[in-house]
Amino acid sequence: MIRAAADTFNISSDEIIRNVSKLYMTEPRSFALMSLVHSQGLDYQIDGSQVNVTGSPVGVIMVDNPKFEMQLDSVNEIKTSTTAAYLSTDVTIVVADGAVVGKYDLIYVPRTGEIMRASSVSSNTLTVTRGEAGTTAAALLASDELVMLNSSYAENAVSGDIRFKNTTFDYNYTQIAREPYGNSRTEQGTKKYGIDNSYDRKKKMALIDMLRKNNGNMWVGGRSIDSTNKFRTTGGVINFIDSANVYDVNNNLTQAEFEYWMRKYALAYNNTKKTLFASSKLIEKINSWASDKVVYTSNAAVNKFGLSVKTYTTAWGDLDIVYESYFDEVSSLNGYGVCLDLNLIKFVYFVNGVLRAFDDIQENDRDGRKGEWLMEFGVQVNVPKAHAILKGV
Repeated sequence: MIRAAADTFNISSDEIIRNVSKLYMTEPRSFALMSLVHSQGLDYQIDGSQVNVTGSPVGVIMVDNPKFEMQLDSVNEIKTSTTAAYLSTDVTIVVADGAVVGKYDLIYVPRTGEIMRASSVSSNTLTVTRGEAGTTAAALLASDELVMLNSSYAENAVSGDIRFKNTTFDYNYTQIAREPYGNSRTEQGTKKYGIDNSYDRKKKMALIDMLRKNNGNMWVGGRSIDSTNKFRTTGGVINFIDSANVYDVNNNLTQAEFEYWMRKYALAYNNTKKTLFASSKLIEKINSWASDKVVYTSNAAVNKFGLSVKTYTTAWGDLDIVYESYFDEVSSLNGYGVCLDLNLIKFVYFVNGVLRAFDDIQENDRDGRKGEWLMEFGVQVNVPKAHAILKGV
């Protein structure tokens, strides 16, 4: 039974999140993902031993249901493909996804250069006119790529049908984590040269242990619910990234291949500036490519909590690179790099489960003092195809 008042720093609006985020300054290199997600939207000014925090904590959200939703898709696609071969004279064509085609859309066929015009759309079946916009009709192959151009309406025509596409969602659970700390009465009273056995030190070390384990949970945790034993586990980031965005270099990463991965996977969707959490193997490999072609500079604007952040710049976008020590500690993640759009990653707290300390919760007859850190948390990974994994470095 918890009998003591909780140490919640300051229980007013988002001020509690601002103060909790300061905790990640205790040992930031041990939990890079937690540090950067908590610092999203916040600015830190260090004045001596005082840390002043301004801004809005956009990387942390509150939920009031232990099962919460995550948005899967963002902008609509502008491409589809044919499902069969067609003659140059065929005007009825079945495509893989008719939802991306609107009435009177122009449809470009990259392989042949032909432009078609959709006169009607029924599910995945299109009625088209061939060889429009000064192009020549050509036979279509099965799986030919079709790219949507703007619509081309006749003068004084009425508008077409609304294309409505429901937003799709995945879900995750919140997980209750608790980290006890404390010491005996005798230990509290024992003085040793150069060693701090104080209750406050035990409390701080328990916090560091909890945050390190929580950082791992954010990466590799699995989503589950045990209705019998009444506990839930939250799924980690890696488990929600689109499997099509996992690229294995099989121990043969070159600069050209790394930049191909950036263009084709890491920066292909949503923002063209993202964060790459990298193992030491990957960072060493990138460092070995020192050349005039690479702009690889310190980025003071995104440095957080003493974390060293570098920016790798290309014509198609930038990656802020930060060392994630967890990838070196876990053998299955050695040689990993995970690119995240941090605008789409949220650390979730259950509404009354924000990280906090409870002191003096020991039993009445315990000859010592006991406390615990407690939080109910989760991870929200929106738009899985906006993130990417590079492995096998």
